[in-house]
Amino acid sequence: METVGRWVYQQEEVAHAFSLCRVRDAGTFEESFDLLGVVQVTVDRRYPERLPAALRPWALATLAGGGYGFGRFYASYGTLDSDGEPDRSFADEYIDWSGTQVLSATPKYERPVAVLVGIDEWEEIEAFRDRRDAAVIARSRAQGQFVPLSAALESLGVDPREAGALQSDRAQTG
Repeated sequence: METVGRWVYQQEEVAHAFSLCRVRDAGTFEESFDLLGVVQVTVDRRYPERLPAALRPWALATLAGGGYGFGRFYASYGTLDSDGEPDRSFADEYIDWSGTQVLSATPKYERPVAVLVGIDEWEEIEAFRDRRDAAVIARSRAQGQFVPLSAALESLGVDPREAGALQSDRAQTG
């Protein structure tokens, strides 16, 4: 008896979805994510890049319509596991939400402020570590703009006159 046929490999269908989480205790060792919702999406094989681009608008519309209030949120586009929970992420974004609008959006990989203000300025900021909390600057979420030294020092709580004196002293020695 002869069997005629061919094997057809079928790729397992993996569900793709947008998910939104509230970030609890952001930036601490106790940071955790509360899953608020998952929306399964269909991947258009011809234009797969459209889905990651739609993540932010979807997350903002969900936050605006959901009455979630003030907080940090994490939106993700990725696959779902067999239980319908987010699994592997392809694109994600942190969103700081005021309750009605975006406070700031932070890319996953942030540029260090030391690069943005310049190494010399960063060393001067570090000189204030004993008196001020330099971590305020280190944790800032710069989005590609240069941070003037005066603004960096002001955000540390340094008196503007002190910052001005430091800058004029620097200009004389530079």
